[in-house]
Amino acid sequence: MTQDGWRPFTLLQFLVSGGVLRHNKKLDFFIRSCNVPRPYSIYWKIRNVGEVAESRDCIRGQIKKTDNDHQIEHTNFYGPHYVECYIVKNGICVARDRIDVPIGQG
Repeated sequence: MTQDGWRPFTLLQFLVSGGVLRHNKKLDFFIRSCNVPRPYSIYWKIRNVGEVAESRDCIRGQIKKTDNDHQIEHTNFYGPHYVECYIVKNGICVARDRIDVPIGQG
């Protein structure tokens, strides 16, 4: 996670310390480790919810194949969001992880 005037830190560190995400933050989601032997496919699900996302027609929740081990997102909408990553090998989901992304107001 990055923001002007601060050094980068992980979202997990921030949430464990009791932090609340605000608008206009850049989030770089990444696969820290994976014990599945390559080759495999990488899918990401970014879930946006809330009134602002609805009013801008930006509700998200689709699962998209990217094959990238990083996924850049921004904190544009207040509310309880989440990101999931799926590892698919031979047509079967063999690994999955999720992180909640709570974005507060103010």
